Amino acid sequence: ATRNVARNLLEACAGNLDMAVGMHMDNDGVGPAVPETIPESLCNESDNVRAPIPQKTEVLIEDDPGVAGTSFTILLKNSKGKGGREKKKRV
Repeated sequence: ATRNVARNLLEACAGNLDMAVGMHMDNDGVGPAVPETIPESLCNESDNVRAPIPQKTEVLIEDDPGVAGTSFTILLKNSKGKGGREKKKRV
């Protein structure tokens, strides 16, 4: 192994020589993968980034517990637990 590979293995193993040697042997003498660098032209493209999906919480509330095939009310709340809307769904 080259000095560079040995240095990278030791760095990846936080200086633990036994672990670095074990990794070297487990990988048939191949060092850890070198991370691929991303071209700068791709790093600054914020135009194609969508907004995060808002979180929601759904709670099923049974309308008539004694009847099979009853409808449920789904209470939808926003991520802060405020507000909400109801909609009926046949189950």
